[in-house]
Amino acid sequence: MSSAIVGSVRKHKNVKVVIVRKNADGLLVARLSKSRPRGNTAHVEAKTFWGDYWIVLDRLACVSAADLDSTWYGPENIKKTVMTDVQRELDKKDG
Repeated sequence: MSSAIVGSVRKHKNVKVVIVRKNADGLLVARLSKSRPRGNTAHVEAKTFWGDYWIVLDRLACVSAADLDSTWYGPENIKKTVMTDVQRELDKKDG
């Protein structure tokens, strides 16, 4: 099993996700998309070596670390500056 570090890219049910937060219930993950979300969907752009990705914040999921799998291609981690922007968006969304 891979380590559960905030900003890590993993797979959950064959969909790439980013670990956004750790909490008592498990890990909060957001979908990582290769295509730009439409409309007013909350998202943060992440430029990586592998290209441009978007962290989509509309449907977050709380999962256990055991439910996450490693990815074999694409980005492995998201930069800390991008994760700061994600946290800022989540704080706006929460409050």
